[in-house]
Amino acid sequence: LTGDIENPTIAKGGTVLTNQNWYNLKAACMKIVNNEEKQENEITAKTTMIYRNQWNEVCNWLSGKGYDIEDSTSWGNYSNNTEEGAGTPQTAGYSENWKANNIYDFAGNFREWTQEAYNTGDRVYHGGLYTVSGSLNPASFRNGGNPDVDSSSFISTRCTLYIM
Repeated sequence: LTGDIENPTIAKGGTVLTNQNWYNLKAACMKIVNNEEKQENEITAKTTMIYRNQWNEVCNWLSGKGYDIEDSTSWGNYSNNTEEGAGTPQTAGYSENWKANNIYDFAGNFREWTQEAYNTGDRVYHGGLYTVSGSLNPASFRNGGNPDVDSSSFISTRCTLYIM
């Protein structure tokens, strides 16, 4: 997710949207496709924050294509990746080497909130982070945090598109 809370975008080269809580990021995802002025029968697409099962399905699919989801150092922005620019926050889609089957930044760069509940009060984020190694926080990494206050510069989200 790139842009800002009021005008979110999904753009290669855009600044990844961070420093927002889970609720703001979810709302931003839902703004990507604007359905405000439409009647229900006019809506042809919707966007939302990615669900856990969608994250897991992408991990399974990428694993089946030969990508290591337990140590994603070689295809993500991590502190132990030797590519120039690795280990520092980058714009969306910064490196062609940090994509898998045309999915950018699934490994490394920023962790990403999902809609999964971690327990009664927390939400789940997935994926790696540029400040750690690709074996410590690979694409399959999962942890939880407080959705109200965890507005970290390390966490963003990924939006999904539903075509109706």
